[in-house]
Amino acid sequence: MMSSPKTGRIIGSRKDGLGARLLLLLNCLKMGQQFDAPAFIYWPKEDSLATNMEHPEKLFSDVTIQTRFLSQKDYIAANKSAVPLWRFLSDRDPRRLEQHLADGGDVLVLSLIHI
Repeated sequence: MMSSPKTGRIIGSRKDGLGARLLLLLNCLKMGQQFDAPAFIYWPKEDSLATNMEHPEKLFSDVTIQTRFLSQKDYIAANKSAVPLWRFLSDRDPRRLEQHLADGGDVLVLSLIHI
């Protein structure tokens, strides 16, 4: 019996301030819910553009960090094959994005302006 293919992930990351990062997290969670895909966030610590962003454990529970946050190593690995969300934005419907996720492809949700 064949196992079902791995579902792709919605992965978000921002280097700027808290408000932008929280909005990104909410958007990723909503997209994950809409497309039945797990949502994750990479929370940059050392290369953050904002101050006091190096301790997400002060804002989130251990469970949230363990289940929703990617390590730097995992984020770098995902970046090698993930497709940025903007590549799907001109599609008339979500079928290509749904197929990409169903095929196990990851999607990166990033700010449109590279910081």
